[in-house]
Amino acid sequence: MAYRDQRFIGVINADSIVDSNFIIGTGNFADGSTLIADVNISSGDEDLIRPGQIVFSVAGALPANTKVSSVNADRTQITLDKAATSTAAGDTFGLSTPSGSYFFQSASFNDPNNNLTVNNISGSDSGSSFAIVGVAKKSNATIKNRFHLYTVSEVVQRNIGSAEISFFVEWGEQGEESGSGDELQTAEKEVAIIDLTDTGSIAPGFSLGVAGMESLKAGSEYAGYNIAINQYLSDLSSSVASSLTGSLSGSVTGSLIGTATSASTAVLAQTASVATRANTLAPTATASRADSATTASFPERGVIGGSATQNIITLNRGDGTTITLETSVSGSVESASIATVASTVRNGGSGSFSGSFQGDGSSLTGLVTASHALTAVSASFATSASVEIIKELSSSFADTASVAQSGTGSFSGSFTGSGDFDDVRVKQYIYHKGDENTFINFTDNRIRFNAGGINFMSLEDDGSAPFPFVINNGGNRINFRVMDRNSDLLLKTDSEALNVGLYHAGNKKLETISTGVNITGSVSASQDIVVDGNVFVQGTLDAATKNFKIDHPTMPGYYLIHSSLEGPERGIYHRGKLSVSNIIHLPDYWKDLPVDEVDITVQLTPIGNACIHYVKKITKETIEIGCDCGKPNCFYIVHAQRFDQGRLEILEPKINKKL
Repeated sequence: MAYRDQRFIGVINADSIVDSNFIIGTGNFADGSTLIADVNISSGDEDLIRPGQIVFSVAGALPANTKVSSVNADRTQITLDKAATSTAAGDTFGLSTPSGSYFFQSASFNDPNNNLTVNNISGSDSGSSFAIVGVAKKSNATIKNRFHLYTVSEVVQRNIGSAEISFFVEWGEQGEESGSGDELQTAEKEVAIIDLTDTGSIAPGFSLGVAGMESLKAGSEYAGYNIAINQYLSDLSSSVASSLTGSLSGSVTGSLIGTATSASTAVLAQTASVATRANTLAPTATASRADSATTASFPERGVIGGSATQNIITLNRGDGTTITLETSVSGSVESASIATVASTVRNGGSGSFSGSFQGDGSSLTGLVTASHALTAVSASFATSASVEIIKELSSSFADTASVAQSGTGSFSGSFTGSGDFDDVRVKQYIYHKGDENTFINFTDNRIRFNAGGINFMSLEDDGSAPFPFVINNGGNRINFRVMDRNSDLLLKTDSEALNVGLYHAGNKKLETISTGVNITGSVSASQDIVVDGNVFVQGTLDAATKNFKIDHPTMPGYYLIHSSLEGPERGIYHRGKLSVSNIIHLPDYWKDLPVDEVDITVQLTPIGNACIHYVKKITKETIEIGCDCGKPNCFYIVHAQRFDQGRLEILEPKINKKL
């Protein structure tokens, strides 16, 4: 037997473990509909919406235990497995993981042996068998020395640089979590992560004495192994008790319960020594008399010939008996079961027929007005269609058809047809059959498109260019979307939020708001950007030249331009005059920027005479000044640099290299 590798053990420490309402948003619920429309996620990651998650409506618009069935590509519509029981516009809803499932968010990962990274961790959705040993809780209280296995079902985020990972887990033991009466203690965020055996059942043990694993809960080091052994013994016992393979001979005393897969056992079970419980084998004895059935699904299969005289049809059986049918023939005789023997009906005979007929009709008699109906090109007098009009356009209106095969003409009533049409002209409307409020409405120089009674789009030549092309002409709750070739969003309007969004590969980059525009990402411009207002940059503003430009105060028609002082630091200064005291008080916020007193420099300019002034002591809050004439009288300027953004890196490569 080949050597079997020992499995991996490591540590996961999550920022949070969530299951209830970990995604919150708003949307529109309609009574009887399984759709949440106009979804807007306000808390949580919309990319974590999954089928099976439980949906809760704050307004009570949903039945209990309603679940997500699917979500569309731009996360604006969620389809549910149950219909809403009431209408609620702009209702707040929450999404929770299915019972026994949890989400580990932004978890740090540690392998004591430094062999694995977060890139090696994957879920059961990709065939892996990783699991966590979670601490159990009951009635919101931690249960001491009790743990449960939860398998990693899906990994949704990895960051190898920070050794961070986010993933879903689900109940990993027999039955369901609810059957155990326990839940995962989400307050215990540091847990063991293990790799199960190839069978996905046996969990390895480990030691809390290993560096990096000391902070795990005592008892977790052998809990996974104990759970797996108990589960294995339970499986072994139940498989022996419920399954027996092979032949059984002799006498069995007692109860025999199960499914007999051997037909010989099923037939003879009533006479065996296990007859006291043989009723459990009854389902295996079905169809024992199928070969002697007194009725068959095709009892007339024995017909070998027949004849027809007017409305009397005689069928001859092979055993010498006959079947006589006295009836009027309607519909197509070709579709009846007697078509193979009723040759005299198909190609000859007499009488009155209604419905469709196939053949040349040369032997038909007793027809009232259809003397030319079979070959007429112009069927203007086919008022009695007792036989089918060849190539008739609409048999339901044969009495009004001015042309039966080709040409031009007018039609009244419903028209049904197929084929190619060169030109179709309508007075005003084209309707969808059976859906009267879905139509195209043509009026003079204007076309409107309505679906479900809502005017989605209008095109009009109103006599004055440019001409209007209007989406949502009726002021309805319509969101307009433009998708790229990958079905990702490019543009979206939101009639509820009153905004427009621009997207790249489905990611929002620009959004209009009540005060202007929000932009996510970088902005590139090849010409001037003129801002009439304030500009705030949350980050670093880089520029080749940093000027300020104002109207010149004394020279009309000119600007006054100054440039910024530059240096290899984020410099700050404080200046003033010292005459009453020998202490310079620095701004109180300097100490919190922070500012390092080692980097503080002071320049002193004596006032009135050439008395020597000098610095005696510097702190982050004050500077003490001395002078040879006893009392300082000078101007001062103090320079320092702030470190709240770190030291300024003055060199940066033009090409970023990634490992």
